[in-house]
Amino acid sequence: MTYELPKTILERFLYKKFVILGRAGLDLYPNPIGLSTQDADNFISDLGGSAANIAVSMSKLGCNTFLCSTFSDDSVGDFIKKKLAINNINTDYCNSISGSYKNSLALAEIKTHKPKVVIYRNNAADLQISKELIKTINFEFKSGLIITGTALSSEPSRGSVFAAVKLAKKNKCPVILDLDYRKDAWSSLMEASEKIGQIAIESDFCIGNEEEFDVLGLKNNFLSKDFAFYLAKKGKIIIYKKGDLGCEFMYLNNHFSLGAFNVKSLKPFGAGDAFMGGFISSLSRKNNLKDSLIFGSACAALVVSKIGCSSAMPVFSEVKTFIHNNKI
Repeated sequence: MTYELPKTILERFLYKKFVILGRAGLDLYPNPIGLSTQDADNFISDLGGSAANIAVSMSKLGCNTFLCSTFSDDSVGDFIKKKLAINNINTDYCNSISGSYKNSLALAEIKTHKPKVVIYRNNAADLQISKELIKTINFEFKSGLIITGTALSSEPSRGSVFAAVKLAKKNKCPVILDLDYRKDAWSSLMEASEKIGQIAIESDFCIGNEEEFDVLGLKNNFLSKDFAFYLAKKGKIIIYKKGDLGCEFMYLNNHFSLGAFNVKSLKPFGAGDAFMGGFISSLSRKNNLKDSLIFGSACAALVVSKIGCSSAMPVFSEVKTFIHNNKI
C-alpha cells in the first residue's frame, strides 16, 4: 500500500503556499443555539463560503493562503475583507466590484437534526472572477491551486477556473478540486457533470462525497464509485467522503477505507471545508496520506462540534490533542 505523495507533488507542497479560488461570504446563525431562524431576534455573524473557510483552516494550521475571489464593494464586502485579514489570508488575487453584484449571504440554523440553511446568491460577486484577475497569479512557487466546484457554475468565473488550471499546470503547480456541487447553483445536472468533470480530469486531487461523484459520473454513464475508481486509475488522488462513515482513498491500484471520529455534533455543515484544510496542510508537513486523512477527519469532527464555520476552524495543537484523546 502506497501512503506517500508522488515526489513532484510533495516537493511543491513543502512551499506551504496555496491559492484557493472560489467564494467568500457572510454567515448568520440564529442565537441561541438550537433556535429556528423564524424565532430569532439575534444572530451571530461569521465569515463563510467554501473557499474562504478552506483558506482560514489552512492558515490556522500553518500554511500561507492566497484567496482568489471577487467582493462586493459595500459593507458586506468590507466585513469579509476584515475577517480575512484577521485570519492572515492574502487577498492580493482578489478585487471588488460595484453595482448589483453582492457577496453571498447564508442563514444557517445550528441544529443537529435537519437544520434549515438559506443561501442568497443572486448576482453573486464571486462568480464574477475574471481572467484578468487570474493572470495576476504567480504559480511558479505556489504549492497548489485549490478549486471549489461552485466556481464553475457560471461565467465569467467558469472560464477563469479553466484559465487558472491551465496556468497552474504550465507551472507544474498541483491542482486540487473540491467537487462542492450545489444543485441550486447549476442550470442542469448534465452541465454540472460536464464542467466539473472536465476539471476533475485535469486535477491531481479530487475530493467529494457520494452525491458529488454521482453527478460527476453522469456524463460518462458511470456510477459514483466506478467513476472515482476510473479517475484513480488515471493517476488522480481520490478522496471519496462518506459522512459519519468516514472516507475511502483511491490512487492507482491503492484503495483503503478509513472510519470517522465519533463526536457530539452541533451542526452538519463546515466539515468538508475543515477536512480539506486539515488534509492538505498535513500533507504539506511531510505527513503521509493516511495520517493526513486522519488529521483532516479530526478537523472536520472539531468543526461540527462548534458554532460557526471559519471561526470554528481549529489550530494545530487543538487537532493533535483531539487525535491523542479520541479513536477514529
